[in-house]
Parts: sequence; structure tokens; C-alpha cells
Amino acid sequence: MAVFRDNPGQKLAIGTDGAELLISASAGTGKTSTLCRRILKKVTEGEAPSSLDRLLVVTFTNASAADMRRKLGETLREALGKAENGEKKRRIKEQLKLLPLCRIGTIDSYCYELVREHFDLLNLSPKIRIADDVELYKTKISCMRRAMEKMYRENALFPETAGSFLSSYSDKDLCAVLVALYEKIENTSKGLEALFEQAADYEQAASLPFEEGKFGRYFLQRNRLVLSYFLEEYTAFERELDGRSPEEKGVKKCTEICRAEKEAVKELLEHLRVPSYMQEVLDRTEFAKLVSMGEDPAYIRFKEARDLFKDYMKSYKNALLDFNFRDRQRILEAEGQMHRCLKELLEIYRKDLWEKKRAAGVLEFSDIERLSKELLLQGEEKTPLAQELGASFDEVYIDEYQDVNQLQNDIFKALSKNNRFVVGDVKQSIYGFRGACPEIFSELRESYPPAEEGKERGRIFFDLNYRCQKKLIAFINEVCGKLLSFCSDMHYHEQDNLRSEKDEEEESGSLLPQICLVTGQEEFAKGKHAEAMYTAKSIAALLKQGTKGEDIALLLRNMTGAPSLTAALDQMGVPYSINCRKGFFECPEVLLLRCLLESIHNPTKDIYLAGALKSPVFGFTLDDLYRVKKGREKKSLYGALQDYAEKTGEEKAAKALRFLSGMRKMAKEAPVDKLVYTVLGDCMLLPLLSKGQSAGRATEIQDNLLYFYDLVRIYSMDGKVDLGRVLSRISDMAERNVASDGKSGEPEKGKVQIMTVHASKGLEFPVCWLYGCGKSLGGGHLQGKKYSSVYGQEFRVKNPDYPGIYDRSEADAVICAVEKEKAFNEEARLLYVALTRARSKLFVSAQVSRSKLAQLESYRENGVHHRYPLEQNFSVISMILGAVGGKTGLYELYIDQLPAGLEEAEPEIFQEEQAEILPDPRLEKEMRDRLSYVYPYKASTELPAKKAVSLLTPTVLDDGGEALDVLAEWQEPTVGEQIKPAFILEAERGQKRPTPAERGTATHAFLQFCDFEYLEKEGFEQERKRLVERAFLSAPVADMVEREPVEAFMKSELYKRMRRSAESYREQRFLIALPAVEFTEEEEKRKVLANEELLVQGVIDCFFLEKDGKAVLFDYKTDHFSKEELKDPQACGEILAERHRKQLFYYREAVMKMLARPVDECYLYSFALRQAVPVSFED
Repeated sequence: MAVFRDNPGQKLAIGTDGAELLISASAGTGKTSTLCRRILKKVTEGEAPSSLDRLLVVTFTNASAADMRRKLGETLREALGKAENGEKKRRIKEQLKLLPLCRIGTIDSYCYELVREHFDLLNLSPKIRIADDVELYKTKISCMRRAMEKMYRENALFPETAGSFLSSYSDKDLCAVLVALYEKIENTSKGLEALFEQAADYEQAASLPFEEGKFGRYFLQRNRLVLSYFLEEYTAFERELDGRSPEEKGVKKCTEICRAEKEAVKELLEHLRVPSYMQEVLDRTEFAKLVSMGEDPAYIRFKEARDLFKDYMKSYKNALLDFNFRDRQRILEAEGQMHRCLKELLEIYRKDLWEKKRAAGVLEFSDIERLSKELLLQGEEKTPLAQELGASFDEVYIDEYQDVNQLQNDIFKALSKNNRFVVGDVKQSIYGFRGACPEIFSELRESYPPAEEGKERGRIFFDLNYRCQKKLIAFINEVCGKLLSFCSDMHYHEQDNLRSEKDEEEESGSLLPQICLVTGQEEFAKGKHAEAMYTAKSIAALLKQGTKGEDIALLLRNMTGAPSLTAALDQMGVPYSINCRKGFFECPEVLLLRCLLESIHNPTKDIYLAGALKSPVFGFTLDDLYRVKKGREKKSLYGALQDYAEKTGEEKAAKALRFLSGMRKMAKEAPVDKLVYTVLGDCMLLPLLSKGQSAGRATEIQDNLLYFYDLVRIYSMDGKVDLGRVLSRISDMAERNVASDGKSGEPEKGKVQIMTVHASKGLEFPVCWLYGCGKSLGGGHLQGKKYSSVYGQEFRVKNPDYPGIYDRSEADAVICAVEKEKAFNEEARLLYVALTRARSKLFVSAQVSRSKLAQLESYRENGVHHRYPLEQNFSVISMILGAVGGKTGLYELYIDQLPAGLEEAEPEIFQEEQAEILPDPRLEKEMRDRLSYVYPYKASTELPAKKAVSLLTPTVLDDGGEALDVLAEWQEPTVGEQIKPAFILEAERGQKRPTPAERGTATHAFLQFCDFEYLEKEGFEQERKRLVERAFLSAPVADMVEREPVEAFMKSELYKRMRRSAESYREQRFLIALPAVEFTEEEEKRKVLANEELLVQGVIDCFFLEKDGKAVLFDYKTDHFSKEELKDPQACGEILAERHRKQLFYYREAVMKMLARPVDECYLYSFALRQAVPVSFED
């Protein structure tokens, strides 16, 4: 435990009794020590001391709770050793005995216990348990699907409401998006009732003038602040120019431009409340060309602000054009109705999901919090139970209060009777994505007066930092003091700045923070991964100087940059440990183990079996697999393997079959965890996959395999779950990329720690390296439709006069702006957390372009005095240099150079030895006998299992990335389970005229399923009717099919040839192997892959064999051409042929393999041209 320092703030926090206290404790200020000392005083001193079993201590993670209990025990034992009074010793010993009874835990654990103890009041089963996330996810999706189907049937507004989300998400994702939205809304104090209030806000705004409505007020306030920033910049530049000679280059012209544009800014400010006048100002404002003043700092700063102003004018003008002010009332009222419609959907979903949970006897933690509130509060009044529980606690201690949500805040208020001791730091509130509301702590802090003896409540600031050295603290205060003062959800006080407690001796060896900018242009760190290599070389140099690996932390915003970083560290031989399992299910060793288990469970799954056979375990090559399948195309791979082994007697195939047979027998009799343990041992996966790897990678392989085994043990714990169920749950986890937040425990000796900033919270390291600071932060936060707990859900409203056009109100712009503000606030606090992890050395690195470098230089020289430019150039490095701009002596800057004192280290100095496998002749012989394995080609291991035709290119194997499999996304619709696309639902109600693309798709579907003979005999209308009756087409889709293109096709020579042919094949699916060398242009890979093949799949519209033996292939195409383009059909045909030539080439290859003969003619039939376009190839 940290040494306790007797400072005034801590003394006040410990000594103040009989009051509700709020402690605003900055990073590294000893809050846990203070909390323990206060509890010690509470239970051992005074005339009537309390007792540990009458205290409630709440924190937010199990690790924090365990750490709190440990530190409280240490505090008590330390006090026992110092106690001289016999009575006090007796009292401390008594409290040590009561320590296990002290209610120290998480809010979730307390609420769970509360619900279990009072299950009868909630009409719940006494055997209620916490549901597994993966277990419940499918149930949630099913419930949401049913709720949507009900709304589609019963609420005419729902298709348009759902369509708002489908503009950002596919139908497939819509259920998941709505489930996530439900959980976000339910975490608020008012829950779904908030949607009713928000609906009322929209309806009220519709009845008021623009400037008086809730959304208009915010819109005007935000734009007033932004325009005030521009006015300041124009005024500052004008003042600068006034002090210069008019004869100086550019001064006269720049002065004229500056004054003219400044007047436009002032006009906009004065008339913000009148959109029509604003539009007029925007239309007549022109930006003349500036005369360059070279590298003049004032000119550069003004030019950057002016460029932002031009962008602002353009976006504001677009916003005013987007807002349909004429129909503003209609749009806002419609958005209000959509909120009511959304609430109706989520109510249906909640009821259905609750019934499913009750039937299964499970709850989620969000349920438990809501049920706890139900037990403790009726409206705003405390229940008798809440009063009883409150009376049982002398004090309620709550740590990390900045991370509570509204629901948790209500629970804590209900449990306390003005006896809360609340500890938090709003600057470290970084869990907004989990529903944390920093405003709660911030507003509470503002409402409390400074603490004094005799007052009922008060606030105390802890600002004396015991962790960071003085040079770091000065840098942190300058950076975060400015950035956090920009945050709209907190008030930054002078006491929020850190003060140093380090003495001169402790400061020895400290460095100024090092800011490292990498352009990727220099030889020692070049290319798009230059920052990774720069960082690896710097870390290697630190290790060479004697810094311990475990003392260095590499902090990342997220793990997307980890692969390139770890590759560079591997290249430099730097040992590391990653505190995250993101991407766990994509690891080769995990994929292999899943392939093995899936093949044991059901060997007829070809993809899994092929993966297992081609692995080092069985050692099959692509040639081997091809030989196995040759002549057995209609059989599954497993059936083909059985036949192949029987007819050829090949031992490799026989061994694979014996293994699968033995494991399948074991799977029927043994627990699943034992089966997996046996597979790991019998296949010797660890030594097999670790061979030739570095010790770090070998350790990672071992960790991943053991973690997979732990997952299986957890999911098969009750012994009643078979292998299929376990694999299904693991498949769900893989689909959602759910594994674990990472490892826990002490740092691994000698290894650099790689972790996210979120994972580093609560930790500290002698050396911290903040990596990836040049990446833009703007995109990820703001994708998709947004929801604000204050302003509601973003919707879009159809324009009744123009189908396909959607109207927006000012509410949409407000919600976007609010979410952007929240993103900035969260990133500023996240930066504070990152910077305060370092004890003595801090490095910040960013890869930036040359143009970005010029902008950063301006930031460094002039600083940034408003949040707006930082929001527009949103990156960590912009935030840092913008905040410290104009200041000297706070940091050192390096551009394409290693920091001073770090000499470039040679990779071999730090290279780890390869993981050594101790020789064991018996095991070596057994492995040789079992596996008979040759695996020489690394390039062949990088071949994807298969590729879709539409995604193939001549360099697909050179790109290094996996393309999507189009057929993997297709699922056969199930009656009652189908979610219909928005455009179909709109067509069902006659709400939308289909687009040409939609008509083309429908016509394509008609030709796919139609019976040509019946079509010729009975006609178009009868065939369309037959397809609807037999459920080949839905009625709305059938209505989209156009008669004229179909009849034009029937009159074409191509159609007549097909009908006269001896054999014809329609909608022919295929999966073939093509030479892998066709898909790479790298000479080295062409040599290695000379004998390899790539599986290619697709669907051919039609090919036929004429009576004279000619083979003809054609494909329908719905490509649209403009009227102007259609004036030249030949040119359109050439465009079409060039566009689809490669796809048709692969189709031709497939048909040639199917027919074992050449294809004579290839065509594209264009619905737009109403003719067949011949396509030729250069063979």
C-alpha cells in the first residue's frame, strides 16, 4: 500500500464526522489509503465507534473490491502493531475478525444479493441466477425479431421508423442494433419512459418558433460559440495587421479580406435566430484569394482559422438546405410519433424477453439494478425496505463514483441517509460506452460546499500527487487543464490541477515528456507501419540501457494497431505481453482447435474438416484434398475421404479416419472438457504449433489453447451439455468477437506490457509509451443513427411529395453535435488517464503526413484556444500540441529521430531464443508415426479456404486480407423468422415506388424461378401469379417485375437458342479449384504456389449445350445506363463486357470443368439494352 502522507485534504477527509462527504481525488493522490484510514478511525475511535459489519463499501470491479479488502486488512494490522492502549488493541482485533463480514464488493454483487434475499417481493424464483451473455444473446435477437414482425403487421408507422436505422445498418444487423439501443435506454433512470418525454419534446418544439424550441435553442447556442471563435480569430489578425506597415507584403490585401469576412461573421452572429437571413448571408459571402505572407506565424494561424470558417460556412449552408423549414412542424411531429412507435416496439420486446428470462430462471445485471431500484424506491419516495437497509449502515463508502449511471445513482441515494462518503474523479470518467454519466459526479461536486466541521455535507479536493514526477505533472496540468476546461459535461477547478509531492532526490533521472512524430519517409522507419518500427527500436534501446521490460507499458487507444506493433517488436526481439484477447477467435491455433472439434462433432462439415486435414496435425496438402474429392464430387469431404482411404489404402487418410472415429466415440461417453484435453494431448498441439516460434509466441499459443480449454470447462460445468451445445456457444462468441478483456495479475517479468488505456486505469508504470496518437478519432464514435438521453433518437422522415427524399429537422443536427461533444469529452478524459499512468518517463508517438506536420507546427507555435478546431482535427497529437502550444520547457519534440540518449539497437541483442522442446525419443517417434507430416510451403498456409467469384482479382493473394464470402452471408429464409427489407414492406403498403435497381433485382428473381414452358403457354401474368402462389416470389416483389424486359428477353435470339438446346442448366452453383498462381503477380509466390489451388464458388445464371455440341454460357445483368448513354448501345455493351469480363472468365472455367470441354460462346444479357452482349477472352 502507498505510504500515507499527512496532508490537509486527507486529514479533513479522515477527521470530519457526521457529514456526507464528496472527495474529488485526482490520479495518484492516495484516495484508497485515505478511505482505509477513515474506516479505521470510524471503527476504533470515539465514544461509540462503529463496526465493520455496519459499513457498506462499494466499488466497480471485483479486482478493486479484493484490493480494498486487502488494503483495509493491512491498515488494521499496521494500526494493531502501533497501538499502545490495551482497549484499542482489543477493538482492532475484534474488527479484524469482522473483516470477512464487511460488505465490500461491487454494486452488481450487492444488488444481486438484495434481489436474491427479497425474491418473494419481486415474484421471482428463489433459484434465480445470472445469465451468461452468449447464452442470452440469441434469445434477445429472437425476441426482437418477433417484436418487429408484430409491429410490421400492426403499426403502419413502423416501416418508416425501422427504415431510419436501415439507412445505416443492414437488415441482418437491425435486430442487434435495436437490442443495443434498448439496453442503452434502459440504463437511464427513466428507462423507456424517457422516449415518451422525448416525443413530447419534439411535439412541443413543433408548436414553437425555431429559436424557442428545445433543439433550436441548443442549435443557436452551439453556433454562437463557434462563430464567436471565428470572430476572435479575425479580430486578432486584424489587430496584428493594424500594427504593421501597409507596404509590407500582403498586409494591405489581407487586411481588406479580413475586414470583409469579419463583417460576415458579425452578421451571422447577429441574425442567427433568422434562418432565412442566415441563408442570404451565406449565399452572398465570397472568399477572395489571400496574398501569401510566407511563414509569418500570425498569417499561418489566421489561414488555418479561415480554412475552418470556409468549411463551417459550407456545412452550415448544407444544414440549412437539409432542414425543411417550410414543413418543420410536420417533420418534428413525425419524429415525435416515431419515438412513440420505438417505445411501443421496445415495450413488446421487454415484455417478451422478461417472460423468457423468468421461464429460464435467469437475470442480467441490468435487470438486477432495475429490480433493486424497484425494491428501494416508489417514485421518488424510499420504500420501508430502503429505510430498514439504510438504518443498518452507519456509513456508505462508494469509490469511482464518476462511473455510475443514473440508475445506480438512484440506488445509492436510496440506501444512504446523508451518510455517504463518495470518492471519484470526473477527469477519469472513461466508461461512457458502458453508460457512465460523468455529469452526475460533476453536478454533485458543484452542489457541495467546501467541507468544514459542523456542516452536513461538503467537498474536498485531493490534488497532491504521490506518483508522477514534477516534470510530468507540469506537462499533464498544461495539456489536460486546457482540454478538460473545454469539456461541456464537467467544471474544471484550479484544484483539479495536480501538485507534486516528489522531493529532489526522487526526481533524479527524470526526463521531460518526449513527443515523437514519425512521417514514414526516413529509411530507419519507413512506410505505413513506420511508427511501429520507430517504437520497437526505441523500446529496444531502453532495454539496452537497463530498463526492465515489466517497467514499460505501451498504451493504445484500442487494439487495432496492435498487430503491426507486435510484428515490429518481434522483429527487434523485444519480449512483450498483451493484456487483451481481442481477435482471440482469429488466432491460428484457436481456429485449428475449432476445426478439430467441429469435425469430431459432425465430420460432414466440409470446411471444418478441410481445415483440420490441411493443418500440421494431419498434413494434407491442397493436392491431397483435390485427389480425395476427384471423382467423388457429390459426396461430402468425409464420405470422399472414407472412399479414398478404402480404395487407395493411403495411411495418412486412414489415420485421420481412425482419429475421428475414436474421438467421436469418446465424445458420446466423456465430458466435453475431458474430450478437449485429450485432443490437445493426442494431437500434441502445443509442441507442434510452438516449434520454430519465439518464446513469446510459444507462450501466447499456450495461453490461447488453455484459455479455450477454460471456456469449454465453464460451458460444460454441469455435465449435461454435449459437444454440440458447447461448440454452438463458442460459435456465438466468435461471431460477436467476445472472449475476454484480457489477462489479469502481476506483469510478466522481463516483458513489455501492451494494453489499452482503459485496461491501464488504476495501474502505474515507471515508463509509459502512448502509441498511435496520430490516428483520427472522428469516425468510430459517430457512425450510424445516434441516440441522446437528452434529445432522443435521430430519425429521418419521408418527404410526401418526393419519394426517396428524406427530410431533416434541426433535432438531427443537435443530436449529432451532442454526440460529437461527448466523444471529445471522453477522449480528453482518456488522455488524462493515459498521461497519469507514468511515474518518471513518458513518450508520446504519432505517425503523421507532411501536410499534417505543418498544421501541428502551427499548433505548437500558437496553441489552440477553443475546442472547435480540435473537434475538426480530432486526434490525440492535435489535442496535446494544441494544448501546450506557445509554451516552452514542458516537453521535447523529435521528428523522425529517436529520442536523445536512445541509440538504435541491433535486433539480435534482444532476440529471444526459440522455444525449446526437450528431446524425448519416445514422443518424437510417436509424433512421426502419428502424423507422417511434411509441411514445407509457408505461402500455401496463407491461402484462404475459398473465395467468391465476385471478389476475385488477379492479385487477391497479394493483398494479404480475406475477402468476404458472398454465400456465407446468404441464409435460406424460414417462415415466421424472416425480417423483410424496408423497401418490400413499403411496397406492401403502397408507400414507395420501387427504384430501377429494385425492379431489375425483381426481374432477375422472376427469370431465376419461372417455368419457361408455362410462361410461353399461359403468358406473363399467369406465370407471375403462379410464382406468388407457390411462394417463389412475394406479392410486392412480383409487382415490381416488369413485363416488357421479360418479353424482350423471350424474343431474343439467345432465349430461342436456349429453348432449342439439347440440355440447359439454370442457377447452377459451383465450387471448383483453380490454380492459385492465377491470383498472384508476385514471382516468389508464383513459384511456391505452383502446385496449389484455390477453391472458388459462385452461381451461374445459365449455360446450355446445343444439339450440334456447342456450349454457350450467359449471365443476366441489371446494370443501369442513363438515357444519354443508351443512345450508343454498342458503347454500353463494351462497358458492360469490360466490367464483368473477369467474373465471366471464372464462370467459363467452372463450366469447362463441369462439362469437361471448352465453352464456345459467352454472353451477358443486359436488361437495360434488351440484348445479349458477346464477351471474348484472350486465351
